[in-house]
Amino acid sequence: DTFTACLTWFANRTLGTTLASATDVALSNLSLEVWRSDATTDSLVARSAATYSTTEFLRFTVPQDGAYSLHVVGLDQIYNLALSPTTATSYGLSWQVVPEPDLTCVALIAACGAWAVRRRTRAA
Repeated sequence: DTFTACLTWFANRTLGTTLASATDVALSNLSLEVWRSDATTDSLVARSAATYSTTEFLRFTVPQDGAYSLHVVGLDQIYNLALSPTTATSYGLSWQVVPEPDLTCVALIAACGAWAVRRRTRAA
């Protein structure tokens, strides 16, 4: 199975009456982690931790079956020009798991294809 996840967020900006008045206020540093949990322990499977970015991206082959969890970790702020207390950062998170074709499924599709070809040959 292939697992893909993307985390994205905005820098905190202010905008006046013109585009030239736009000012960057603060930028949070978030990271994206995937953990595998079993009955006794949790183990880190993958981490995306780019420092100067507003996007984290992961894609990997799932190493084994089990229970997995996504963690969004707020590490710190890259900058805070407002010198105000840190506030929560809104973010968007998407993920997808694409299963590998099962050998039984592949064999069944091949058998159906062979049956269809054979049936057409007999009909002709």
